[in-house]
Amino acid sequence: MTKKIINFEIKQKLIWLSWACFRYRKSFYDFLKNYWVSPEIIRQCPKEGIKKYDVMRNILNHLESRWDEETLNNIVSWFYNLRWPVDRENLDVNKAKELLNDFKEIIWNNLIEHEIEKKQIKKRVDENRQKIENKQNKNNEISKLNNTFKHMLSSDKTPQQKWFELEKIFIEILRINELVYTWPYKIEGEQIDGYVSVNKFDYLIECKFEKALIDKNSIAEFDNKLKSKAQSTRGIILSYSWFDQYAIKNFSWNSPRIILMDWQELSTILEGYFDLIDALNKKIDALVRKWDIYCRIC
Repeated sequence: MTKKIINFEIKQKLIWLSWACFRYRKSFYDFLKNYWVSPEIIRQCPKEGIKKYDVMRNILNHLESRWDEETLNNIVSWFYNLRWPVDRENLDVNKAKELLNDFKEIIWNNLIEHEIEKKQIKKRVDENRQKIENKQNKNNEISKLNNTFKHMLSSDKTPQQKWFELEKIFIEILRINELVYTWPYKIEGEQIDGYVSVNKFDYLIECKFEKALIDKNSIAEFDNKLKSKAQSTRGIILSYSWFDQYAIKNFSWNSPRIILMDWQELSTILEGYFDLIDALNKKIDALVRKWDIYCRIC
């Protein structure tokens, strides 16, 4: 099958121009020789008993089969710069000029389309390169944050200090994942450990660094905090310790609006085994469809 280098319309115009611009075979074959069509190809085209446009068609097909872009471009450029037919005797000069003008318009439009396509390709390449760079930067930031997290866990800081560090680490990973968030703040004497927007829902954040299980009372306190906010407000509790099973069941059936995450899940995300947004979406899906407030990602 013949390879396609020039589009069909341009090719057809070249074939017809070989008929419209040349009266004599000698001038036609001289043109071919002058524009680097190899003698080998020309010899394959008999000089008698075949029309010039059939010769041109065969030559173009042969050049395409060899992927000879240089010679094809030479032929296209020569016709593009031609203002008059080569042999004006016994030729329809007006018809030749009309075909030449049509050819030039097609080439010009094709060049514009080619430039647009090149710019689009460059844009896609740049966008892909930027995505790769952004992903690498994100992975590097998460890796550094993971080291901070490990150092915090193994340090001799007080639980209060570690709670403060856990807040910062969680907010940082929200930033790295380009989520809409706020740092911890106080309102009317009430401490909020942060805020994040996921899938158009607002989630208040509660970080806990305690040795004891997170029980019903701890979750209830946070749940009451959510009830005092806008009706669609939900919450995320991130805890260093585990959650009491009775508390999980108690808050999984009555209009659940809290997502529970433990430190091992956060560690899995920071190690790069699970994406934060995928993890949140998995937990949100379990909350909405199954009333499960503690769907672990691992």
